[in-house]
Amino acid sequence: MEEEEADGQYGMIAYGKTSSTEYKNKDTEPEKWIIARGRHEGIISGKEFVRVQLLLKRNREKGDSWRKPHNSVALLSGLLYCSCGHAMRPKYYDAKQVSEKGERKFSYICEYKDTTHGKKCSVANVQGNTLDELVCRDLLKYMDENSGVHAILGKIKNNMDDTKSIAGNAADVLEEEIQKRKKEIQNLIGALARSSGSEAFVSQIEEQVQKLNEECNALEQEKARQQEKEISVRDDSQQLVFLMEQLSSFKNCFDTLSVPEKREYLRLILDKVVWDGEEAHIYSVGACGTRRI
Repeated sequence: MEEEEADGQYGMIAYGKTSSTEYKNKDTEPEKWIIARGRHEGIISGKEFVRVQLLLKRNREKGDSWRKPHNSVALLSGLLYCSCGHAMRPKYYDAKQVSEKGERKFSYICEYKDTTHGKKCSVANVQGNTLDELVCRDLLKYMDENSGVHAILGKIKNNMDDTKSIAGNAADVLEEEIQKRKKEIQNLIGALARSSGSEAFVSQIEEQVQKLNEECNALEQEKARQQEKEISVRDDSQQLVFLMEQLSSFKNCFDTLSVPEKREYLRLILDKVVWDGEEAHIYSVGACGTRRI
């Protein structure tokens, strides 16, 4: 487009701002854009348009941290999903509307439902303060050291400790067998060195040594598998102990934490919460619970 066509009366349309490579769009340099004058009257000035584009670019460059929840009320921000698969975000009521605890009231709404004006998703909103409280209440119930969850985790840890002990003992036994065979090999080599036997005798000793070496290699491989198993189970057991400690700590100090701190604790315990319009499905520690609101 020629410079004189940019008279400020009509809007501009830009083409070729991105290049498609196997459907992965990449930005192209502004010098390569195709600018055409539209038939519509201009809405904003060119300077204002450029300023907005720069703001959008800076926000995009902030990456995932720009999308992290920063509100001081909604506990499930970043953890709550609609049954359609999209995240749900808080939508606040009037600032004067507060809960019995003095918190500002809000609802969670599906982002996809909101952006498509309900055409692609019709899942009902859920009262946020109530859902947060019910989810936390359910979690705190399972945090109690006398709860079934702690009993189950305790049994799992005991089984892990038994498995680790068995694997360690197996590795020790295998090492003893390996050392026995290595000693036999040394004895055979010594006998061969001291003898002036026939070719048949030498061949027989070599066959025995080869057989013992093969047995040693097989035992070494099995020993390595048992050691890897012992290390893996030990690491899992340590993670389980850490989880149990986190569960107890979560219950004891939860009420004293700020909302962002509570949210971080929830991320340690929760995988996600899914709202289907009637029920909240809580996924945590490899289990799933359901509560009807």
